[in-house]
Amino acid sequence: MAMLREQRKGTMTLTTRSQLLAVCVCLLAVALVYAPGFGGFWIGDDLTNLHHFHRWAEDGRLWSDTLARFFQGISAQGSAYRPLSILSLSANYAIAGSHYPGWYAANFGVHLINTLLIALIVLRIAAHRQFTGTLAAVLAALVFGLAPSLAEGVYWLSARADGWVTLLTLVTVYLWMGPPQSLRSRWWMPPLALALIALALGFKESAAVFPLQLALVALAWRGPLGLPRWCVVLGAFGMLAGFFALRAHLFGHAFWVYATPGADQAAVDWTTRLTLSLNSMGPWWHALTGGATVLSASYLIALATAMLLLGSAAERRTGPLALALFAASGGMALATVLNLGAFLAHGEGGRLSYGPIAWLALALGVLLLGPATAVLARRRIAAVAALAVGALLGAALLLPQLARVRAAQDGLHALATRLPVYLDTHPGYTLLLAPETDGQVVLLRNGQGALALPPLQATGLLDRVLPTLPGDLAERHPRIAGGMLTQFETRHFQHLEGDEVARLYDPAPPRWPDHYACWSQHERRIIELTAPDPADATGWTAALRADWERCAATPRD
Repeated sequence: MAMLREQRKGTMTLTTRSQLLAVCVCLLAVALVYAPGFGGFWIGDDLTNLHHFHRWAEDGRLWSDTLARFFQGISAQGSAYRPLSILSLSANYAIAGSHYPGWYAANFGVHLINTLLIALIVLRIAAHRQFTGTLAAVLAALVFGLAPSLAEGVYWLSARADGWVTLLTLVTVYLWMGPPQSLRSRWWMPPLALALIALALGFKESAAVFPLQLALVALAWRGPLGLPRWCVVLGAFGMLAGFFALRAHLFGHAFWVYATPGADQAAVDWTTRLTLSLNSMGPWWHALTGGATVLSASYLIALATAMLLLGSAAERRTGPLALALFAASGGMALATVLNLGAFLAHGEGGRLSYGPIAWLALALGVLLLGPATAVLARRRIAAVAALAVGALLGAALLLPQLARVRAAQDGLHALATRLPVYLDTHPGYTLLLAPETDGQVVLLRNGQGALALPPLQATGLLDRVLPTLPGDLAERHPRIAGGMLTQFETRHFQHLEGDEVARLYDPAPPRWPDHYACWSQHERRIIELTAPDPADATGWTAALRADWERCAATPRD
């Protein structure tokens, strides 16, 4: 008897070591794919966020302004309540300052932890069903970690909320399941799990779907749940009700994220919105994958084939749970699509798939679990092969995508670096046209003036240059005619916030730019443009748009 116990102990140790090695190899593969991102650069909302946190820290109000976000939305124009997202960015600034690698490390680490959690949850389910689960855990983790649509949630620093929501909810699921034979009192688990759910809700509204997802898992769980698990499920719904009540108090409505606080909401035709979203997915996916039609189609076919084969060979002890996980993934995707309205044709928005793909990977991992005899079945072997091919094809799509992202980041870095050099040789005031996107990457959008402000620049340059998106030209003319450039020159803005910035729109004598220029992403240089006649507003706008189209026409090699 003692010998048998020792044999079992030795076997379990060997299994644990082999699982550890397999999971470490999986994490290493994902880490190597994303490691070049440490040489990237700020993009999109990152520039504005970095400037704001720099300003807060400079004024000694980094933490007080961060704390204020717990009692209001992140902007006056929308109803997004994400105080912990702001806290994570503030903490990043406190730790890493304006050094990009320190910020990227946070996103990089969260993605690796989520990949690890996918493997750990599959292994925990395997333990409950008395299966080994190593292959299932590794393949599920690779399908998630190397999924091409998730990259935006890693390389775009300001888009980290989806990764954090996924991390906190996956940890909750892992704790909720517990180890086998864990029905004995676990008094500490419900309060810890509910605290994690509260944190997830503080990062992003998408966490509101989690109580429904957990309920699906609970309904499909094999065997008695026990009081601690039921406490978490019921407590999660109570917490969700409290969250909606808080949103209603702050914004005047519980559900709408992108609506103006207190404004009446127009009726939504959900069928039309769903149709528009589905119709926009093709162009969006084509742009996200860089037009690699054959490769992206092969990737989707491989995953679909694996799902069909695994579904047809599902084991009775894992089938219901896998179905619940599929439903959790699909439900989250549907909620995202209905909230979004449509996917952008240039490929932005992959970060929104972060949570749904995590649940999909869990479902695939659970379907792979089965007794040793089932592993020899033809359909299960074919499914394992299809899933492995799918993971490899995902990496084949991900690597060139990350290369395109890095090239876009390098271009914006070059613009930030060369801007003061250009201004040194061009006295007076310059209107600089700059691209909003480079492929799927959002370069500049809201608050593009942060490109000309500290800490990206040693000193503020808005009294010398006005970065402008081509789509903003029509509104630029009346602003400039109303004296906006005069205000920039006389007030020497060093920031983009507060009452002083509102004075930009005070009437003043018009001051038209001395120079017009555009930034060419493919040539990596600032190109001089012919000054249009400001007396004709329509002609002024049309001339600059035509010049911009010529400036942006040549694609980068």
